Amino acid sequence: MEEKEVLTIAEIYGYVRVSTKEQNEDRQMIALRELAVPERNIFIDKQSGKDFERPQYKKLLRKMKKDDLPVSYTHLRAHETGA
Repeated sequence: MEEKEVLTIAEIYGYVRVSTKEQNEDRQMIALRELAVPERNIFIDKQSGKDFERPQYKKLLRKMKKDDLPVSYTHLRAHETGA
C-alpha cells in the first residue's frame, strides 16, 4: 500500500493589499477570517501595485517558516473562478 504524504501546516498567514488608502480591505479581511486566519497573522499594505516595495509583505516573508501557509485574497478569487 502506498504511503501518502501528509501536509503539515504550522501557521496560516494572510496578506491583504489595496491600491490606495481610500480603498477598503473589508472584503479581503472577511475572506481571511472565514479561513480562520488569526488576526495577528494578517498583514496589510495600502499602496499601488506598480512596484513591489510592500513593507508588510516583506515582514510576512521574514516571519514565515517552512511549513507555514500563506493565503491572499487574489489566491482565493482565482480558486473560486477556476483560474
